[in-house]
Amino acid sequence: QIFCEIYNLLDINMKRTLITISFFLAIWALYKTARYLYFKPAVHEGEVALPINVQLKDGSFFNLSDLKGKYVLLHFWGSWCLPCRRESPSIKALFDEFNGKKFRNADGFEILSIGIESSESRWQSAIIGENFNWKFHTSDFLMFDSKIAKDYGIRQIPTLLLVGPNQQILGNSWTPDSVRKYLSDNIAK
Repeated sequence: QIFCEIYNLLDINMKRTLITISFFLAIWALYKTARYLYFKPAVHEGEVALPINVQLKDGSFFNLSDLKGKYVLLHFWGSWCLPCRRESPSIKALFDEFNGKKFRNADGFEILSIGIESSESRWQSAIIGENFNWKFHTSDFLMFDSKIAKDYGIRQIPTLLLVGPNQQILGNSWTPDSVRKYLSDNIAK
């Protein structure tokens, strides 16, 4: 009621200005909400991870279900993506810190890096340059049209999805810090 009284005290120009500002704030909020929903991965916490059957960088074949019982970080990234490259030291640190650890409810931790790429040579160079020394790297060089990106609804990178030992998605759009906290909280004592 007090807002109505204040509004009635304003002259017509002030009312127009207030309405204009309110309109633009509503448009901005709508844009931010739509953008968030568009870029949010299509998988949700608690869902069973979609199957991933791919050929790895070394030519071997990988099936996500082979890592049942472990935590698996699905690391969507690109050699061309500056935010991905800035995040790379944190991803490497996660692997170094948690690979080989025992958890209360899991047998270990692995990373599957999924390159959203168009150039195999740049991708290979980036893996070496970032010292990504884990064995699970894949890309089909179709950028966001890759099967995995489409299946998981990945429209922006970097994106981190943590898969639990029971193959359920523990969360989407994680940060390296949130992954570190979750894994630290679940290390076997």
